[in-house]
Amino acid sequence: MFEPGNIGSDGTQRITIAFVENRLVLGGGSEQVVYDVIRGLDPSRFRPILICLHEMGEWGEALSKRGIKVYERVAGHSLDPRNILRLSRILKQERADFLYVTDGFHNMIAGRLAAAIARTPQSVLIFHSYDTVMRKALTRSRRAVLDLSDRLFHPLFHRIIALSESHRTYLNRVKRIPAEKISIVYNGIDCDRYESDADASLVRQKYDLPIDGTVIGMIAGLRRWKAHDMLLRAAVPVLEESPDTVFVLAGDGPERERLEQLAKDLGVDTNVRFLGRVEDVPELLAALDASVLSSMHEAFPLSLLESMAASIPLVATDVGSVSEIVEDGVNGFLVPSGAEAAFADAILRLVRDPELARRLGANGRKKLEAQFTLRRMVSSCEALFSEWWEDLQPITGPQTVEGGRARVPMPQSRSHNTA
Repeated sequence: MFEPGNIGSDGTQRITIAFVENRLVLGGGSEQVVYDVIRGLDPSRFRPILICLHEMGEWGEALSKRGIKVYERVAGHSLDPRNILRLSRILKQERADFLYVTDGFHNMIAGRLAAAIARTPQSVLIFHSYDTVMRKALTRSRRAVLDLSDRLFHPLFHRIIALSESHRTYLNRVKRIPAEKISIVYNGIDCDRYESDADASLVRQKYDLPIDGTVIGMIAGLRRWKAHDMLLRAAVPVLEESPDTVFVLAGDGPERERLEQLAKDLGVDTNVRFLGRVEDVPELLAALDASVLSSMHEAFPLSLLESMAASIPLVATDVGSVSEIVEDGVNGFLVPSGAEAAFADAILRLVRDPELARRLGANGRKKLEAQFTLRRMVSSCEALFSEWWEDLQPITGPQTVEGGRARVPMPQSRSHNTA
């Protein structure tokens, strides 16, 4: 056990990182990444704390049980300026060395202003989206507010984290963020978690799926930009050739009623299962023959990585950073966004050729193990924070401290278990 504060049990100073989120709930990709980073950081070198503007959520509760300090319900009304003062007091009290926020509107603004008041040395903003498509759907006034907040607040952050090379290019060219401020940390997952020993036949029975038919799954919230309607329309020609194919939509959201009606209108409803939010994703993956994603925009979707971990071939739209996950013809197929016929053709290629599907799935697992593991993601974060920490130090040589905020070099890395 480490004593409270910035000092480790060996007397060396740890880096305190304050993660500020609206809430940390199950079901969100960015929330899972924050949870995995916090729990994975080497406790001999880093001291993470989680500050939730609202309730902590399921991931927050899990971190609290692991001994991570968690604050919740720090904010009242989202526009209450006292939220900033409450947050700044916590940052100052915890002697935070870094503020870490994702690109949510309220936590980004409140976090950065609070860090300025608390004189937190460095503020880091991590982007989890390409929001160009999403913003086009907003009202002109709402879009203007977001564009103004970008211009005002993005320059105030000392460091920016992107999710991929293409994401960094987007942030530089579209968001006008200087390239030298942007670092890359690829998302990663715990590969072992998805090596499920679940019996595929039993899982299919559980979800009312055919034992011998082909099962195509899409794991994503039922939201407009996920474009489930494209998948449902692509299902029509797939079912004409392969009528025993079933499409599984795992996830919930405001589009559910409309999509259920669309499935009926297209005459594919008997071959579509709306499962709602699925708690045990590794179990469900054991029942799938292929995993698809029809989104209009994505950053770096974890659902594709999860399918790769389970050796499942992919069919996905070529948006955002998806092309850095899916190599066309290697571990799956890429199709243009909105290209329903091409999407159906790609699915049918896997349905017709199970050996091809097996080979692409195996390639996906190898790619994941080489590039997108949880350990690799956490190590990248640790390396960046260590580098940025050293940049702040006005002194050299090993130091120890008994208290206060003396600036000292980082202790050497120690291996630790992130599972």
